[in-house]
Amino acid sequence: MPDVWIDTRGTALDGGTGIATYATGLASTLERMGITPDFLRLTPAGAPVAPGRPGALTVASCILRALAPWVGIRQDCEGHPYLPYMFRMGNTHLRCFGRPLCLKATTPPAIMHWTYPLPLKVKNAVNITTIHDIIPLLNPDLTGINPVRMKRVLRAVTRNMDHIITVTETVRQQVITHLGVDESRITNLYQCAGISVEEARLLPEAERIAPADAFVCVGRVEARKNIRRLVIAHGMSKTRRPLVIIGPDGDDRPDLSPVQAGQTIIRVPWCARPSLLRAMAEARALLFPSLAEGFGLPIIEAMSLDIPVMTSMGGATEEVSGGAALLVDPLDSDQMRKTICVLDGMDAEKRENLCKNGRERANFFSIDSQAARMKVFYKNHAIG
Repeated sequence: MPDVWIDTRGTALDGGTGIATYATGLASTLERMGITPDFLRLTPAGAPVAPGRPGALTVASCILRALAPWVGIRQDCEGHPYLPYMFRMGNTHLRCFGRPLCLKATTPPAIMHWTYPLPLKVKNAVNITTIHDIIPLLNPDLTGINPVRMKRVLRAVTRNMDHIITVTETVRQQVITHLGVDESRITNLYQCAGISVEEARLLPEAERIAPADAFVCVGRVEARKNIRRLVIAHGMSKTRRPLVIIGPDGDDRPDLSPVQAGQTIIRVPWCARPSLLRAMAEARALLFPSLAEGFGLPIIEAMSLDIPVMTSMGGATEEVSGGAALLVDPLDSDQMRKTICVLDGMDAEKRENLCKNGRERANFFSIDSQAARMKVFYKNHAIG
């Protein structure tokens, strides 16, 4: 089996929850294939990442090292690779030279999986980068990410990586169209998503953060998630079930104030994952009318938990839901209202049919399904 490394960008930096989930799923996929991956870390294995910004001397040292043609990867006492401040050095090298920083290892892996578009490349390895979305380029008003800088990174990465993978066909086509990547150099592999057996076992013991049979919305609370229209649609539906909005604050603060007398909005800014999953498992439905997504993890998590889903038609959300969700125009509050009313009054038989379709769709994103896709990908591209 080939040696494979995975970067730790998602777990090393704040706000990398979705990328961390992807990295964990990728590692589990490789293990299911019989490959034990190593992780390219910022520090020796087990050592904490220093909090806050580095001092002036460290910054100056990073700049000087980033100006070199390449930077050497270190090994800890157990042989695991690490390189402090590699993300900072990669960004500096990109600004100066317009290309990713080359990293050299004494014994490089056969395959280097970058879980996010980073201006870094391991010499003498097959470098594969995952692009989750290009929302900053297509909808710059929906994200706080600088679209000019993001496009510069994406162009450098797509030109210099050996292959690009995406998590939906929607994103693959967007990358081909807007970044000019040749179709032969980019593959959609989807990703692992859903609930593990162990997570399901722990649900009854998790702290309850939401009333049972409520409507839930999960994700960063920001304009991109269409929160204000959802609050309006929920109020217009006159349902007695509360709307529970779970997730950290995003790049902006949508108005969560009720629009109808008696409407109940519950805001849960953070909770442990077992509590989040319990809230979803006990919900009436997941409401996920996002304006832009690269994938939409909560859709499959809800389906794995036998919960009906309302999500946006078109784009990645419709692709991921695969005909197993109720679709709405995310710009049409009245259509969302009507769908919430349908979910509110849905009888047991119709609800079970919808949940059954969801369970079947969720199986498409299981670890076994993902491992099968990855095996075909490696074989088709003579990797490993």
